[in-house]
Amino acid sequence: MSGEFPITILAGRLSRVCNFRVCCAVILLLGAVVAMVGQSRVPLEAHEVYVVSTAEHMRESGDWIVPRFNDELRLKKPPMNYWLTGLAGKLAGADSLEASHGRMVSATAAVALAGMTILIGTVLCGQSVGLLAGILCVSTRGFFIYSHNARPDMLYALWGAVMMAMFVLAWRRRSVWASYGMWAAFGLATLTKGPHVPAMLIGAFAITLTMHRPSRGRLLRVMRPVTGLLVAAAIALPWWGMLYLEIGDRLFESQLAGSRYMLGWSNVLDPYFFTHPFQWLMPWVILWPVAAATAVHRGRMGYPARMMALWIVVAAIALSFGGGKRSFYMLPLLPAACVWMAYAARRGLSWLAAGRRLGWVRRGGLLIGHALAAIGFLSVLWYIRWADDGMDVGDQWIVASGLAVMAVFVIGVMMATRWRDALTPRGLQRQLAAAAVVFSMLFIFGGAAAAMWSESRWGRLEISRMIREDLSPEVAVISYAANPRSIQFYCERIIHPTTLAELKARCADAHQGKQQLALILPQMMQDMIVSTISPASLEPVGTVPDCSGDQAWTLYRVK
Repeated sequence: MSGEFPITILAGRLSRVCNFRVCCAVILLLGAVVAMVGQSRVPLEAHEVYVVSTAEHMRESGDWIVPRFNDELRLKKPPMNYWLTGLAGKLAGADSLEASHGRMVSATAAVALAGMTILIGTVLCGQSVGLLAGILCVSTRGFFIYSHNARPDMLYALWGAVMMAMFVLAWRRRSVWASYGMWAAFGLATLTKGPHVPAMLIGAFAITLTMHRPSRGRLLRVMRPVTGLLVAAAIALPWWGMLYLEIGDRLFESQLAGSRYMLGWSNVLDPYFFTHPFQWLMPWVILWPVAAATAVHRGRMGYPARMMALWIVVAAIALSFGGGKRSFYMLPLLPAACVWMAYAARRGLSWLAAGRRLGWVRRGGLLIGHALAAIGFLSVLWYIRWADDGMDVGDQWIVASGLAVMAVFVIGVMMATRWRDALTPRGLQRQLAAAAVVFSMLFIFGGAAAAMWSESRWGRLEISRMIREDLSPEVAVISYAANPRSIQFYCERIIHPTTLAELKARCADAHQGKQQLALILPQMMQDMIVSTISPASLEPVGTVPDCSGDQAWTLYRVK
């Protein structure tokens, strides 16, 4: 027996390692399905068009330094997302870049972000918390929405997640290379969307070490600010230098110089970043108050929760000083929020349930409640789209199949689970993990049927079709009070947004026969525009009821 004992221990450890890796692979596979399914079903929105079109211009011109859109400088974002979109198109062997190439970057980044979430949770709190954090991540609304969007936000969130993962490795495992990996991710994030959120994270990490008394003496060894900044600068600065050589002082007059992130006190008391970003953590509402409770729990056991809370609060406060209010600015904090919620489920929720003897939890209430919410939500989406004639028979079959699969899965889990262990930490984790799978199914089947998206995207696609089929190439197309970017991408011709004065002048030229002109206009503004451009008149080509929310847009010929 004594000779077999070490072998038994080794076998048990290997089994746990293999099981952990299998679980990681399953979660990442589930995340990949959530991120990939439905990518080609949904038309691009305006900001996605900027990414794909700018990357296409770079590919055609061979100039990968200066971003341009419609042959004009586009100095809004650094080029990392454009470069990776071009790389995706090259790997796919495409002759021109398409929507799927831009979204593939975000989908791949989303899966990698889920992996970083597992790593952060595992290093800080153990394998069970890491796995639960990963499956919570892939079942959040933020993961689904931004994995299906070509904007750089998910890629930016990935670099933030890498910074967090490298920090916890440098801190807990004393890895020098992890410290430099953190700064390398800082540089890559700067090339993706700018240094603002990475700088906030660096500040939050430093505060974390300062507040942890045993780690105060290791602050400089973990953070390595001098050599680390050199690593980040070596990655990020060369592009800025080459861009300056190309465009000169115009760089300092652009958004790339940080004009959007100028600090001020006017909005600092606005709680926007403490309220609105929670929408990206849906549907895990039940975990928010429990997570808050674990963060204020005294003692060593509550420190991981306080750490995650500190990172989120520091970022929210710092962003409140800026002028921009966009909830997705907090997307890089999604991994921290998921680890925090997973830790709360492991520690706080089990304590709460056991202390109060909550019978509804004991009988699988967490799973059943979340499953009913997911099934009900998908059913309501199905009804709304069916009532508006916005869903064909094939999509209806996809949704119906999804509802059936979700129901069968829940029933199977309920029958296979021993609910006497439901109030233990492991039992609660299993309920939440099963509920996360149900919500992942909601996103998979809802995304495949395009039921999760606004009908306005298809409205703009219809206007693009009318331009291609009903207007000759000689007709110039302009727009007023209607963003034409996604329309021009699909009709493959330039559409110029105009001011009221420009609109009046161009309509006068069209009335005098100097040019052929078409106008895209919100229908509710027709009477006002007709009186403004008189004696020119508008001849409707077609109206699409849903082009911007519930707003109808009309395509007119100007006479």
